[in-house]
Amino acid sequence: MFRIHRSLVTLFLVPAFLAPSVAFAADGKAVFLDKKCNKCHTVSSASIEKTSKLKGPDLTTEPIKGDAKLLKGYLKKQEVINAKKHGTAFTGSDEELDAVIAWVLQQNKAKK
Repeated sequence: MFRIHRSLVTLFLVPAFLAPSVAFAADGKAVFLDKKCNKCHTVSSASIEKTSKLKGPDLTTEPIKGDAKLLKGYLKKQEVINAKKHGTAFTGSDEELDAVIAWVLQQNKAKK
């Protein structure tokens, strides 16, 4: 009986302890909207319009300069693009930021 019980504990409890470390990929579009990136930016390919008069480019048609690493630093206000830092520092997790960048890059149709 003890062997069966121990096996069941291993089978069911060990994965439960590991589960919090298994991260599910964040949805870039959902994070984009949740973090209110659409306050300044339009993403016309996803039918997302900006919600204020602040000026940010349409991320579908504006050429995106740099790779994901540069964009990550830029959105954290650690890097500059066109001699400027991003207007607002991204406040989410690195996983959320990675998801937003991947989604925006996928949406972007402009030639670099």
